[in-house]
Amino acid sequence: MAYSLDRFAGRVVLITGASAGIGLATARRITAEGGTVITVARNQERLTAASRELPDGSYQCLACDAFDESALTNALQALIGKVGPLYSAILCAGAHMVRPLAVCSSLHFEDMFRKNVGTAVSTIRVFLKFKEAQSSNVVLVSSAAATRGGAAVAAYTAAKGALLSLTRSLAVELAPRHVRVNAVIPGVVRSKMSDAFLDRLSEEQKQAVISGHLLGIGEPNDVAAAITFLASEDSRWITGAELVVDGGLTCKS
Repeated sequence: MAYSLDRFAGRVVLITGASAGIGLATARRITAEGGTVITVARNQERLTAASRELPDGSYQCLACDAFDESALTNALQALIGKVGPLYSAILCAGAHMVRPLAVCSSLHFEDMFRKNVGTAVSTIRVFLKFKEAQSSNVVLVSSAAATRGGAAVAAYTAAKGALLSLTRSLAVELAPRHVRVNAVIPGVVRSKMSDAFLDRLSEEQKQAVISGHLLGIGEPNDVAAAITFLASEDSRWITGAELVVDGGLTCKS
């Protein structure tokens, strides 16, 4: 069997939450391997600035709320004829919340589900309209927090846990349509979102989070490497899987 460093040559990959962090790191890896990316984020200015880090001609930007299925459909409709059908959808859009249950209403839960689960569902529904006929795939981004107990993050962890259930169900439902569905489960990765989370903690709490990762806090590229594996043909016989990429955080009892 021949192996290639151009795993995404001739492929078009849709990436939500692509203006920073894991989404942007994934876009860098895919374009470095010959792929074309359609980057999606809500903020046009940040998305455009981030995408300029990618090779010329390797990307298209869509400033759009991934939850807005109609807007995303219309925007993609105008692009597909130019770049071709979609090979993969990588769903990095999401949000974090630290809020104890005593001050966490049903609206807070609804907000977390909208931003984490709703955006994923809407994007997948749109992706299915424009995917390649064969060998397409979806990669969702959950969180190690979804698999562990933690105070003041119930709304966030419930939403991220729902993504894992969604992964398994859609892997079964979409297999007849030649779509693989997998998820990555990152630990704490350096980003604006994680920095904001850590800044809310006491120094003792912050050190506990950091030391809990046996290999230290991760970088966006650590997770992007796992995502690109799941999105490539190297994982052609993998679906419904949850790939933990957490620096050893969840392997301890």
